[in-house]
Formats: sequence, C-alpha cells, structure tokens
Amino acid sequence: MERLEPDDVLRRALDLLDATREDALLVLGEPGIGKSHLLQQIAGNAGPPTTVVRVRAAESSYPLSGIAAFISSLRGLESADLVRHVTLRSQQPDGLHAAAHDLIALLQGMSFPPTGILIDGVDDLDPDSLALMGTIAAHLGGTGLRLVLTATEPAPAEHFEGMPTVAIGPMSEAAQMQVADEHPSTDRTSARIIAQRSGGNPAVLLAHLDELAPGTAQRPTGLKLPPASSTVHERIASAVLDTLDPASLEILRIASLAPLCHAMALGDLLDGSPHVVEDLVEDGLLVRSGQYIRLADPRVRTFLASTGSARDRRAIHARLARATSSYDASLTVWHESFGRDTTGTVDDLLRASAQLVNDGHTDAAVELAERALRRSHSLDDHTDALVVLCTCLFEHRHLALTARYSTRENTPFSTDQPIALASVRLASQILRDGPAVDDEVRTVVRHHGLDGRDRVDVLLCLAVLHRAESWEVETARDLLTVGRDTEPAHRLTRERLSAAGEILDALDGTPEPTEPVLLPLAPAPGLPTDLLLMRGRALALRGHHQQARDMLAVVINGPDPLWASIATYMSIENELDAGEFRMARIATRAWEQRSPWTLEAHPDEPWIRGWCAYSLGAIDEVHGHVEASLARSTRAGNSGLRARAIALRGAVAMLTGDHDQAVRDLRQVTALSTRFRNPTLLRHWADYVEACARTERHQEADVATRLLEQRVTTHPSRWGELAVARCRAISTQDERSLELFTQAIGMFGPDDSAYELGRTQGALSHRQKQLGDPAASCQTRTQAAATFEQCGAESWARRLGGQPETPQDQSPLGAISTEEQEIVQRLVAGQRTRDIAEALHLSVRAVELRLTRLYRLAGVTSRRDLVEVLNQSARRTDWT
Repeated sequence: MERLEPDDVLRRALDLLDATREDALLVLGEPGIGKSHLLQQIAGNAGPPTTVVRVRAAESSYPLSGIAAFISSLRGLESADLVRHVTLRSQQPDGLHAAAHDLIALLQGMSFPPTGILIDGVDDLDPDSLALMGTIAAHLGGTGLRLVLTATEPAPAEHFEGMPTVAIGPMSEAAQMQVADEHPSTDRTSARIIAQRSGGNPAVLLAHLDELAPGTAQRPTGLKLPPASSTVHERIASAVLDTLDPASLEILRIASLAPLCHAMALGDLLDGSPHVVEDLVEDGLLVRSGQYIRLADPRVRTFLASTGSARDRRAIHARLARATSSYDASLTVWHESFGRDTTGTVDDLLRASAQLVNDGHTDAAVELAERALRRSHSLDDHTDALVVLCTCLFEHRHLALTARYSTRENTPFSTDQPIALASVRLASQILRDGPAVDDEVRTVVRHHGLDGRDRVDVLLCLAVLHRAESWEVETARDLLTVGRDTEPAHRLTRERLSAAGEILDALDGTPEPTEPVLLPLAPAPGLPTDLLLMRGRALALRGHHQQARDMLAVVINGPDPLWASIATYMSIENELDAGEFRMARIATRAWEQRSPWTLEAHPDEPWIRGWCAYSLGAIDEVHGHVEASLARSTRAGNSGLRARAIALRGAVAMLTGDHDQAVRDLRQVTALSTRFRNPTLLRHWADYVEACARTERHQEADVATRLLEQRVTTHPSRWGELAVARCRAISTQDERSLELFTQAIGMFGPDDSAYELGRTQGALSHRQKQLGDPAASCQTRTQAAATFEQCGAESWARRLGGQPETPQDQSPLGAISTEEQEIVQRLVAGQRTRDIAEALHLSVRAVELRLTRLYRLAGVTSRRDLVEVLNQSARRTDWT
C-alpha cells in the first residue's frame, strides 16, 4: 500500500475519475488527516459529474442504510427504481453476494454516463451495506461509475481485499507551516514547536494552534508541552493502545510524562520492565536513542500525559525524580519542577535545557525551556541562566530558538542588557534575516565597546555581513564606521574590520590591490573562525574561487557549528559563481542536513535551490523556487534578491529556447542593475545579449554590450573580461564573429568557469550553423556538451549532447506515424481539417480520427491546445 502526500492522492483520484474504464480506489487515513477535505477537493476538480456521499455512523444499526444512501446519490428516477430492487434473500454471505450482483446488473442496465461517487467513511457503513459495497466496487465494469472510498486505518480489508488502495501520509513541514502562517494566534517559532508535536495531522495541528494564548503572535510566551489533548488525539491513541496489556500501558503512561526517559531509571522504577520496554521498542511504540527512550508518536504521548488526575501525575513525577537522580541531572530537574518545592526551578530548567542541547536532544531541551518560561514571573531575574542557554543554542545553530529565549519581555532594547545576551540575540536575528537591528548594534558597540571586545567585534561583523549579503554596501560601510570610531589598539579587531572592508570593496567592484595579502589556509594560533570566514567570502567575491574554497573548507570542518553552517552557505554561492554545479549541489545537501532552525526563512534558500534545479533541468521546480524567491524579496524589500530571481528565470528561458521571454526578463534585470555598480553581482549580461541576438534585436544587443564594457572598465573582474568577449562575438553578425568566438574561448583557463565556457561554445555552435557550416557546428556543440557535463550542468549537457531527454523534454506525442507527422505540420501551419484531408487525399472523418488520437497522446482536448503544446515543444528543442 502506498502512503502519499494529500496532493498526490488527489491526483491519483482525479486520474481514476477521468479514466476511460470504471474502477474504484480506497483511500485510508488516520482520524483528522483530512479525508473529508480531500473528497471535497476531488469533487471540485473532477471532470465527470461527481457526488459526495456522507456515511452516518449513527445509522450503522439500520440494515442497508448505507446502500440506500449510495443509491440516492445517483439521483432521478433511476435511483427510485433501484431502491425498489434492493432486497436481501438472506444475510448469509451467499445471499449478500447474490443481492450485490443483482444490483450490479441493474446499474449496468441504467447506462449511466461517466459518474464519480465519493463515499466518505465507508468503514462506518452497516455490515450488510459494507459487504454489498465491497462486491460492487470490484465489479464496476459497464456501470459508468467510478468510486472513491475513504476509511479510517486500518482498512476494512475483509470486504475490499485486492482493491487499489492508497493512504494519506502526514503533512510535510512546509505544509504545516503554511497552515500555521494563516492562523492568527501564533508566531512562526511557536508554530514550528507545535507542528513538531502534531505528527503531520492537520486536525491535531489546528487543535494545538487554537489552544495558544491570544498574545502569542505579538510576544512569544511559554508553551504547554506536551500540548492539551483533544478528541482527535483520543481516536488516534485508541487505535494504538486498545490492544495493549496493562503492563505496557503503564510503561507508556509513565514515559509520556517526560520528553525523554532514562532507560536505567525506568528499569529501577518498574521491576521486570526491561523486556516489556524492548517489546514496545520492537513494536514501534517506543524509540530508543542511546540510553534514553521516548514515545514514538507525539499524539499518543499527548493523550497519555493528560490521563489520570493531576495528583496521580505529580506522584509519578516524584517517583521518576528519585529514580532518575542517579543517572541524569537534567531530567531530574524536569520531574522536580512538578513538585511543591520549586525553589530555583526556573534557573535549573534553563541550565538543564542547555545541557540537553549540548547532548543533541533539542526537542527535549525546548520542553524544559518552555516550562521555565511558564514558571517565570520575569526573565530579567534569570539573565545568567538565559545567557548559558542562548549561547548554547546559538553555537548549535538553533537561531530561531536563540531569538525566542533571548528576547526580553520589555521589548525595547536597553543598554543595561548584559553584553552576552544582547550579542547573542542580535546575532540570531541578523543570521535569520530578521528585522533591521542596525541601531541596536550601534548601541551595543558604543556602550559595550570596551567590555567583551570579542563579542562586540563578532556582532558588528555579523551585522556588516548581513547587509553585505543583501548588497546594501553603503549601510554596511556606515556600520563599519561605528566600529572604527570605537576601535582600540587590538590586532584582531583591526583585522576583522579590514576583512569586512574587503568584502564591501569586492561587492562594490573596487579594483583589487596588485598584491593582495591572503591569510594562510591553515588557521594560525589564536586566529578566530569568523575572520577566516570573512576572508574566504572576500576571495569568493573577487573570483578567486579555488582559494575561497580552501579557506571556507577550513571553517566548514572546524569546531564551531554555527560558523560552519554560514560557511557552507557561502561555499554554495562560491561554487555557483565558479560554475561548478555538481559541487554546489553537494554543498546544498550538506546545508540541508544542518539544523532546520538555521535555514528557516533564509532569503537565499529558494534562489539557491532554484539554481540547483536549473542545473538538473527540473524546469517546473525552478519556477516554483523563483516565485518563492520573489515573494521573499518583496516581503524583505530586497531588490538584489528580486533581480537575482528574475535573472534565474531568464536563464531558464534561455535553456528552454523561449528567447522572447528571456529578453523580457533580462531587460528587467538590466534596469534593476542600475542600483548595483559591480556587473559581477548580476551575471545576466551575456544571456541578455544572446537573447537579443536570437530574436533579431541586434541594436539592443549592441547597446547591452557597450554598457557591459563600460561597467567592466570601471569595475574590472575576470568574469567581466570573459563576459565582454562573449558578448562582442555574439553581437557581431557576420563571419568576423567566428574569430571573436575563437578568441573568447581561448581566453578561458583551468580556473575559469566551465559553465561560462560551455555557454560560449554553445553560442559559437549556433553561429556556425547560421553561417552554413553544420559540420563545425556539430563538433563545437559536442565540445560544449562535454564542458557542461564536466561542471555538472546536466540540463545543458542533455540539451546539446543529443542524450535521451528527460520526460519533460520529450515530444508530447512520442512516436507517431509519417502520415500523422504530416497532419501535425499542417495543423501547426494553420490549415483547416478539410484542407488537410484534401492535401493528403483522406476523408475528413479519417483526419478527425487521427486528430483524436493526437489529442489523447498530448493530453489535450482541443485543436488550439494541441497547437500550443506542439509550439512549446518546438521552442524547447529548437537550436537551429
């Protein structure tokens, strides 16, 4: 049985309703997973007429009530006639079987048009109707009916054995966050914490979100974890717990009272429990993680944690505190916090939470921290413990959690905040692309510049990096001025400010010093990781990609997980700029494996994913990432990110051969580029010139080439030299361009971008074919394909190398006859059906029959749609 996401189940059901033959599909899912909502979506998107039948569990005691509801859904006189024929000779299996076949025969005789019947909750049918429906669903041929049935897991297998069956799987994290974003009472971090405890069940998620305090969206407050139980929790848990013996239930109930249980402590608490625990682990109800165990399903834990009286739960906590004290101090603090004597509990919980973060148990750490928030009257009384927790979270890249627990209750920033807490809070906001904190950074630097100098320097450089990554160079320089105004005679401070200045100079396109001073690749004693990272970023922006790769690798493989995460992100951009797509994809996978809290709402995430998808030729996926990137740029007011997203969309248009769209996109990028003086920031120029040349906009191509030449003269770079050479060759139309192409290709060295080389070779191949030299064109095209293959640009390698296309690149009609090819050519040329018939000496009916087959192959229903599909296919494959 397949377990699919809701959208995939929807497509599967719609395909069944649109199929040429009758069939049935059984859709399973746990309570609250959205089966009823799915049927509404199916009904709203189905092609044939479709009816939803609601099964009423209260009517399950009435024989044949379910079949009566099914028949009434057919409407009209036919349903009235059928009702009179629904009688049972016997309620024995043979009698039910005979009645079902009588009904099938009647349905076949009614000659229904293709009709969809969606039955919600088939497992709630009365027993006789359930038996009849199982037989009917297996013999739908000739009835015109297509059935989609839903049932709560496990399936009523006795009656539906052999039927095509799928199960609705849990919602993805992205889908859960989309639901949470639309809820009025939550901030995003609270929503993520809640979502991690909903098991991907939408009903559970909404129940948890509804329980949040009304002010949560404005100011995060401590969450009750595990959350409150609901009727959906009870139904989900009952399916798991009803078959367990009392000993197993007792162990699960005890384990539900803590985010983690120490296995040895549990063994001491309950004699003879080890074998029961192992059985529960083997059955998948408990999960073992080293010396700890926890409940596998958070919904079951939520239900169990709310059973019994509060007095009973406190008694169990007290027993667990005593049993755990010999093994784990952090969990002991958790259990003791439920007792009557809670002196010092908040500080203890915060410090215990930090220890759990260090041990890799972040979810458990969150529960302790949230309990501390709920028990605290004012976090100002617990600053030292908060510093410990937030520093620990920050160092382990849990940036959203860092911001959550370091935000003071009196939200305005004040200078009496300890430098440690202020620094870690502002740093987490900067790295998450949160609201602008420039003024607060200036306040910290001016008021704490001589205290905790290292923390102040790191904070200032992070703020500069944040602005630099958004290409806000002038704002970043203003921040650097604050650092220089308060600069003491400290070598590392001077080097940090100098490295940050190098990044800004590179972004600005300031000419590079003739003899740049580079740090050694191995970190010198006392050399901080953030300084290495900034030097590596400056090298990448200057186009020294191999040196940047080596420098960033030192940080990635160093001891600091936070800086390693930032360096991994920077290494992706370095590989993309270097044209090394295969290495960029590897770095992206490493980035994905790091904490999801780090990547949350990162502005460049969809743009990076879009480029990786572009390199693989996943065009639909690229467009989705571009739209996400544009949405983020709009929310953030980031014109640089917007320009990069549109430039990527233009590159996709070049790949698919839609040169008119490429001109429109890249013309827009050129207009946006006036805000960014350095042409290496938006590397769209050569694509723009080529798109203009392909669409006969030669004057526009000449103007763009001259504009790029002017910018490269003012802001020189290696990329700029190569791009200008390619643009000159493309914008020259006669045979002189061949020499210019040869010169441009000859300029590439082993350290230059193989992707840019392949694009130049591809443009030369096109020009050679234009000038009547197909043999040379074919040879150059092969070289370009090999170059693209070398750098991992698989989309371009397939496009130029004659390799088998991916499914989205294949002709939509597949293999068709010579006669049908002739019909296709005349159809695209605009000829009418009668004209085509006369030209090919066929009858009009014969042409119509062949067109019907072509419609089916292309997945369309009209002549206009077929012509559009054919034109799109031609644009994708046209390299003439």
